[in-house]
Amino acid sequence: MKKREIISKQKLTESINKVNDRTPMVFYLTMFIFVVSCVTGAILMALYTLLNELGVIGELNLYLVILLFLVCSIAISTSLVRGFGNKIIFRSLRRITEFSNSIAEGDFSKRLTPPREKELADICQSLNDMADKLGRNELVAWDFISNVSHQFRTPLATIIGYAQLLQDPSLPESERREYIAVIEEKTKALSKLVNSILELSKLEYQSITPATELFRLDEQLRRCIISFENRFAEKDITVVADLDHAECFASPELMAEVWSNIIENAIEFSPVGGRIKVTLRNIDGSACVAISDEGTGMDEETLAHVFDRFYRGKNRKLGGNGLGMAIAKRIITLHGFSIEAKSAPGQGSTFIVKTECR
Repeated sequence: MKKREIISKQKLTESINKVNDRTPMVFYLTMFIFVVSCVTGAILMALYTLLNELGVIGELNLYLVILLFLVCSIAISTSLVRGFGNKIIFRSLRRITEFSNSIAEGDFSKRLTPPREKELADICQSLNDMADKLGRNELVAWDFISNVSHQFRTPLATIIGYAQLLQDPSLPESERREYIAVIEEKTKALSKLVNSILELSKLEYQSITPATELFRLDEQLRRCIISFENRFAEKDITVVADLDHAECFASPELMAEVWSNIIENAIEFSPVGGRIKVTLRNIDGSACVAISDEGTGMDEETLAHVFDRFYRGKNRKLGGNGLGMAIAKRIITLHGFSIEAKSAPGQGSTFIVKTECR
């Protein structure tokens, strides 16, 4: 699907400032009524002068004259309002209606030019903002579908290919076991991907954190580090833990997932024989957790998108599905905490999480 052009935040801000400088609609309506009244009065005065010179008024009853002028006034005013008001005022309303219909049909690429009237300009700006947000959501949705499809396509193709090879009756037993191991590995990867997608979707539609409680943050970090002992041994990674005593009021299950995702990410990008350092500092009621690795590091572009869904930068040959850091970011946001990443190419990466502690 073709990506539609989305207006930038800077342009939106400039447009809002212009709208705030608009003149209220009541001014234009007042001026319009004043002009119509003046024009109507001038026409009636000219008509009165003409009839008076022709001697018609003197022969007519006063009430008939008043009725005649009243009818003429209504006719002239109605014609002016219909002719000029329809072009000047109601033209903007027609444009707003057409724009709303285009949004209802799924076209979020158009934008309204705010008219002179402030009230109508405010409506146009609100509609422009709505179209921009809907357009961004549409792009995010299509990017999500595209990324999910790509993530599923490769392992599924591998599973199908090895499953077909297993149908060969002459296949040696050693190769058969090897193919089964590959299928099992790809199936587990798919299962992990599905679970991550479901979890991220659940977290994104969640505005309130689950049940929170007071727990020892330093003890949780120690348990999390211990749970990765086998992974550390596989790559001969040295872990240095320097943890102050700290108690955190949050969801233990969700916070444990944050540490697991960050540490797993550090293991993934660490070289064989590397070192991972985990520090916890309790400073003035705030707990600061920093998890550092000696991996390949990230350039500015990768660092800017490190918390985006499915983003893996230039290291796509490594494992992972690009959802771990997005999940960690969402959990931290739900708790009202903060997370940031610091890195440079060839200098490793550090993820810093700041929480409230007791």
